Amino acid sequence: MHIRKRYILVVLLVFVALGWLLRLKAVEIADNRQYNFSLQQLRGVTKLVIWEQGFLLNNIESQQRTYFKTFTSKESVSTTIFGKIGFHINLADSVHTIIERNKDTILVKAPLQITYVSLDLGTLQQVKETSIDPFVKVDKNEVIKHLDHKALEKYLPGAIANLRDKPLTSQQKQLSRLVGKPVKIILTSMPKASDWK
Repeated sequence: MHIRKRYILVVLLVFVALGWLLRLKAVEIADNRQYNFSLQQLRGVTKLVIWEQGFLLNNIESQQRTYFKTFTSKESVSTTIFGKIGFHINLADSVHTIIERNKDTILVKAPLQITYVSLDLGTLQQVKETSIDPFVKVDKNEVIKHLDHKALEKYLPGAIANLRDKPLTSQQKQLSRLVGKPVKIILTSMPKASDWK
């Protein structure tokens, strides 16, 4: 009789332990489903705007030619234009963007990318100093085609310096509202002017 009570007690303890483990596994499965759902929601956002910065670009393109080491012929085009540079992170990029769970927080590790370089052609002002030499020529239209690269070379380092000090709280709040959990964004790398095509 005494052995039978012990046997029943052991079987009862095994059932309680088994029930407890199954409950933990069910909670873990539900938590994983919630995380996978949150991950799908984040990947669906695609591009999250991080920052936009305005600029005023002043650029001078010139060309000169010297004859007989004394006479120099020179032509130049001075350009002034307003514009904006936009930055984003791409949450749909599964190669460069890592989304992982750290306790109750979702970590988003992504490189910052250039979204656009916008030039306001309505503010374009060009002044051309023309040369009498037909071999020295600066094309005003060619200058305009390369202004976005000139703007990046000049203003990208300053924009990145501003971004390093800027908290991403508003973007993190947007994503937190979407998934219902705290989200922390970590910028893994900054763009270079050569990244822009």
